[in-house]
Amino acid sequence: NYNMEEINPWWFTDKWEREDADIKKWKNMEIRWTPCWINRISLKPFSLNFVIGTRQVGKTTGLKLLIKDLIERGKDARSITYMNCEILLNAENLKNWFSHYFEKRKERDILILDEITAIEDWWKVVKFYIDAGKFSDSVLIISGSLSSKLKKYSESFPGRRGRGKEILVLPLSFREFLEVKRIDASMENRVKKAFDEFLVTGGFPRTINKDFSFYTDFIGGFENKLLKIDR
Repeated sequence: NYNMEEINPWWFTDKWEREDADIKKWKNMEIRWTPCWINRISLKPFSLNFVIGTRQVGKTTGLKLLIKDLIERGKDARSITYMNCEILLNAENLKNWFSHYFEKRKERDILILDEITAIEDWWKVVKFYIDAGKFSDSVLIISGSLSSKLKKYSESFPGRRGRGKEILVLPLSFREFLEVKRIDASMENRVKKAFDEFLVTGGFPRTINKDFSFYTDFIGGFENKLLKIDR
């Protein structure tokens, strides 16, 4: 069943946040914030949104926080489907997953396909179902870490984007860093100290929270992506 029920616990319980690994990690962070980019995603049918950004920048956590916010605002939890595409091996698996999804979907649904660049030729499958009219009353949110590759294919959907947006997710700027650290820009000494810290940590959620295993994970993930594109 492609783990649809397991991956979408909000279908069955309003206590799903206690079990979701991404939300739990977010709640356990000393310094945490809700990224403003989730508010730029179009939620009006039909929309095909692309969320583009490097690994570890907080895309998945942001998408889970979007789900949390939508449910809290009264959206039917069963109409929100999330899929981590890294567990699908190829385009054929993605096509089979879609067949299963269409059996369970609700009207005016929101479909989130996370890390879709893990699948070669994913765009052919998505384009096929858009052209077939399967998403005319839906919102699609597609994310990926190979930014150049996802951007290239996002441009191959002319006339198929509807009201969708393309959203580039970047590490925090220094100004945003000050905001999440709650440092007043007028406090010169604190700002200088914060800038020294920013030069070391950058604007990634894990480094801001002094999780310095991030660097090894980031480089390992980057090397893995290079291998996938034969570089």
